[in-house]
Amino acid sequence: MMRRRTRLFPRAVYCAALLLIAGCAESTVTTEMPVAGRILRPDRMLIHRVQVTPIGAESGAAKATPRGEELRVGRLLGEAIAVNIVAELESRGIKSGFAKESAPPEENTIWIFSRFMHNETPGSSNIIGGYAFGDPLRMRVSIYQGTGANLQFIAQADTVNPTSVRPGMAPAAEKEAVDADAKRVAKQAADRIVDFYRKRGFLQ
Repeated sequence: MMRRRTRLFPRAVYCAALLLIAGCAESTVTTEMPVAGRILRPDRMLIHRVQVTPIGAESGAAKATPRGEELRVGRLLGEAIAVNIVAELESRGIKSGFAKESAPPEENTIWIFSRFMHNETPGSSNIIGGYAFGDPLRMRVSIYQGTGANLQFIAQADTVNPTSVRPGMAPAAEKEAVDADAKRVAKQAADRIVDFYRKRGFLQ
């Protein structure tokens, strides 16, 4: 069961935690929810592949299951984003891996879970779960630390990034667009994670 802490999350720690989510100037945080707690020195970071098909009910929003081409492309993009984040972090000296493939998390392990979101209909302000073609690329990102009774929910936010992926693209163009989106999102995330680690003294 997730342990919630009642102590107010220090503003400096909260702002630092959001650096793990926000990306850079090209990425926009549209909503945010800080949670009380403290951050231990991480042993590593585990990255979940981006969820394409919603599981369970989305808090405060309906959900939509991608079909056909959207499901296929969403899986490609979600996989590519996770692969690139792990590669970027490893290249910068942060031990990382894929959740459910690496060893189970310890009490100080940080792990990131994300899912695709999109506008319910063009022009709608209602954001629902599931991947859909369109610009921008929306993701809901949640950060946790620990496991079991010591699992702590650190922060959550919705992010918005530009995307070059469109329906009906030729295979070569589609691969190029997916790779470009994934690398851009991963680099922005890694930049912020490295900055966060350095500010907290977790990385020299």
